[in-house]
Amino acid sequence: MTDAWTDRKRRSNMNVCVNCKEGTTLLSSKESSNEAQTTEYIYEFVLSAIKQVKAKTVVQVVTDNAANNMAAAKLLKYTMPHVFWTSCATHTINLMLESIGKLPKFKNSLPWAKLSQSSCTHITRHCH
Repeated sequence: MTDAWTDRKRRSNMNVCVNCKEGTTLLSSKESSNEAQTTEYIYEFVLSAIKQVKAKTVVQVVTDNAANNMAAAKLLKYTMPHVFWTSCATHTINLMLESIGKLPKFKNSLPWAKLSQSSCTHITRHCH
């Protein structure tokens, strides 16, 4: 599984986690503020992680739906056709809900739902 994010100091980080029957663990983390996260850059990062854990043991790579990730998936398919590259289900659902929230029928409901979620989160955190 890969994840890329930017911290409060605007530093960009890329992570690779490995999931197996024993659980999930962080395999690699790379501070990448000085690098453009291009298709090739992501492909090389993922490929090096796959080689680190032995390519024959890898069956799937999971990332978000960013265009550079999906293009890297196509490159990996040529190199390692036995590895499936899939989009993160959570990210996909989040994108779908954002699109639904923009529809006129639901536009006014979304701020109320966010407020309700925020209130529930606040109550839950302070009641335990």
